[in-house]
Amino acid sequence: MFWVPLMPVKPKTAASEAPKPRSDEKDDDPPPPRPKGRAGRPATVLAPQAIERLRKAGGQASGSIRTMGKLLGTKSKTATRRLLHRLASDGQITLASGPEGTSVALA
Repeated sequence: MFWVPLMPVKPKTAASEAPKPRSDEKDDDPPPPRPKGRAGRPATVLAPQAIERLRKAGGQASGSIRTMGKLLGTKSKTATRRLLHRLASDGQITLASGPEGTSVALA
């Protein structure tokens, strides 16, 4: 005597019947984009304030990003970098970096 494993048998569909797609199958479409919210907290130092502080410091400064942040009044190195790059892209300052740090001058 031998054992035959019992397996569930699916009923065969007729050739004219197309199999229905399962509802849990994923589409080929990418997911919808995430809604854009606020990018974060607002900047603590605005561009006109930074330009005025740089003007009071003689119109130019050089040093590390932290030193620039203290001069401009930003709270972090990231905020300082974002502010300097935004001002440089607007053409309000010239920005250069070298072995001794970052150089900033009014345009």
